[in-house]
Amino acid sequence: MNISKESLQELLIKRWDYSDHSASQTSEKLLNMDPELQTELKNFLKTGDYSDSYQLFGMTFIDIANAYPFKPPAVFLFFDWAKRDPVNALNALVEEYRKPLPKSFNPKAYTAYMAQGN
Repeated sequence: MNISKESLQELLIKRWDYSDHSASQTSEKLLNMDPELQTELKNFLKTGDYSDSYQLFGMTFIDIANAYPFKPPAVFLFFDWAKRDPVNALNALVEEYRKPLPKSFNPKAYTAYMAQGN
C-alpha cells in the first residue's frame, strides 16, 4: 500500500477518532496485512465504500460491518486475521459479540478453504 505509516495514523485519528497509541498499532497492522486486503483498503479509503466483490467464506466487508460494531479499519483487520487463522478469528467473533456469524457465512466455502491447508 502506498501510504506512509504517519499518514495512515493521522487518517485513523481524524476520521475514526483513534487514540495516538491505537492509531500507531493499527496503522502498523494495516500496512502488514495481506496485499489483497491492502488493495481493498486503499480502494475503500478512496471511495468510502466497501467492495462487495471480495468475500471470505461467503462473507463480505459489508456483512461484517453491518453485523458487528467495527470501525472500517477493524473490518479489514478481521478479514486479515480470518485469512491467517480462521478457526480462532471466527470463534473469537462469535464469543466476543455473543451472536452468530452473518447469514452469508458459507460453511462449504470455509471447509474448502481449510482443506487447502490454510
